[in-house]
Amino acid sequence: AVAEAREGPNAYKNNLELVVQGITLRKKFATLLGFQSWAEFICTKRMSGSYQTVDKFLTNLQTKLEESGKKDHETLLKLKEDHCKNLGVDFDGILNAWDTGFYGDRLLVTKYGVDAEKIKEYFPLDHVVETTLDIYQELLSLIFEELPKGTYWTWHKEARCFQ
Repeated sequence: AVAEAREGPNAYKNNLELVVQGITLRKKFATLLGFQSWAEFICTKRMSGSYQTVDKFLTNLQTKLEESGKKDHETLLKLKEDHCKNLGVDFDGILNAWDTGFYGDRLLVTKYGVDAEKIKEYFPLDHVVETTLDIYQELLSLIFEELPKGTYWTWHKEARCFQ
């Protein structure tokens, strides 16, 4: 049943209902314990101590990051504008979600000389996967075994599955 829920065309079909059920149960649990919300309850169990501490921290962080975020957005938008101009296409004045990765990479290459494609050459995928799994096996006493191709559903022919 679990494999059915995770694989094939109906994968994760009922997730939204499960999320709603989970949120409802958390609220009920917190209320039974005398808390107004799950956030209030869980924060008392963690290092933060209270949800007010977390809220204050996040508000402070947002204030500090807002200006630099706006500058980063303007920088990427300017890169897009220049790129459109060089290509002779109209600039729409919008930085779409799919633009951020592309222009972020261009910024790394042009301003900082960092080319992710060149870096990949030093980290072959098979070696990175093997080394990462070795580290987790040693640190956490886990054992990873790769499943044979064709024994699991996959979205791409090169995808690998470990158990």
